[in-house]
Amino acid sequence: LNLARCYMEKKDYDKTIELCKEVAENTSDFAKRATAFGIIGYALQAKNDLNGSIEYFEKSLLEKNDVRIKDALKEANKLKKKQEEEAYINPEIAEKENEKANELYKAGTYPDALKQYNEAIKRNPKLPKYYTNRASCFIKLLEFSSASKDCDKALELDPTSIRGYQRKATCHLMLKEYHRSLECIEKAQKLYPDDQELKNIYQKTYMAINCSSSQ
Repeated sequence: LNLARCYMEKKDYDKTIELCKEVAENTSDFAKRATAFGIIGYALQAKNDLNGSIEYFEKSLLEKNDVRIKDALKEANKLKKKQEEEAYINPEIAEKENEKANELYKAGTYPDALKQYNEAIKRNPKLPKYYTNRASCFIKLLEFSSASKDCDKALELDPTSIRGYQRKATCHLMLKEYHRSLECIEKAQKLYPDDQELKNIYQKTYMAINCSSSQ
């Protein structure tokens, strides 16, 4: 095991793995087997073999419960998920999914449209319009909190997103968060002073405030 650690330091991961497998096959000591499997896990992760790394970290934990290996397993799973998400990205397919979603949205089949918007975002999570489109769909499904989060993401990606402001103001209005709606509109109007939709939401918000105060 000490020799394996030395080879690990030298970045000779194949030799590290070979030595650790030899230890695992020739000892009945749970702690030593756990250590050997753990080192193999680190070596495989260094080789960017995350599936193998996860397998050996899990083997190590079966032999002995170790907080460091638990953390290493968690990190390996996180890296694997990130790699899978990045490998899934395809802007061309994303746009096709978005177009399909738009057609479903126009047809009023909002749950199906939502699935397509989800796919568009997975395929290209950096385009603000996909989030504002999905926000519109969430609004139709009366899921205003989810819609608001999508607007926040769109505005994070593009602080000038007019649809991000429009949809977010609408969400606040529907959730009866009238002052937050007004704040959102006022912020947007500094960028888009002539936008008619913002003006319409502004009027609706004031009408709602007046109605609630008169009750």
